[in-house]
This record gives sequence, structure tokens and C-alpha cells, in this order.
Amino acid sequence: MITAIPVFIALQALDVATTLLGFHLGGAEASPFIRALIHTSSPVVGLMACKLVAFAIAGIAVAIRRPRVIKLANFGFSALVAWNVVIIAVLTIGGRA
Repeated sequence: MITAIPVFIALQALDVATTLLGFHLGGAEASPFIRALIHTSSPVVGLMACKLVAFAIAGIAVAIRRPRVIKLANFGFSALVAWNVVIIAVLTIGGRA
């Protein structure tokens, strides 16, 4: 669990960074929940609200000694960041064609 927490934090930062870059390049949010958060406030505020929820769940997992929850979340957020990178690449390459 010691390494899972720093990885979780890094993945949250990477998710925010890649999502905001994707927005900057013209991408859109696919998740209806996060899209609703973003449209009721701003992209940064919506993403931060989502991250607060993620950190709250991670904190509960730590408190009740369920390290597997954080490890599973790390797999999910790794896939999400990878997807964001693919979208960024498509938007970047598509913009130059």
C-alpha cells in the first residue's frame, strides 16, 4: 500500500493535466457525471470536485484497511490517463492534417 498511494496521487495529477490539455485541444468530456460538474461550474472546478470524491474514497479505503481498492483504482486511472493521451495524440495529429 505504501507505493499505491503515491501512484494514486500521481495518476490524479496526470488525469487533471491530460484532461485539461485535451479540452484545450478541442476535446470533450466523455463521462456524463464529470461533464455535468464541468458545465455547472468550470473545467478546473469540475475536475477538482471529481478529484475530491476520488481522494475521499481513497481515504476511506486507507482508513478501513482496504489497500486493494487503491490498487484497483490505480489500474482504472492508468487506463484513463492512457486514453487521454491517445485522445491528445489524435487531436494533435488531426489538427495538423
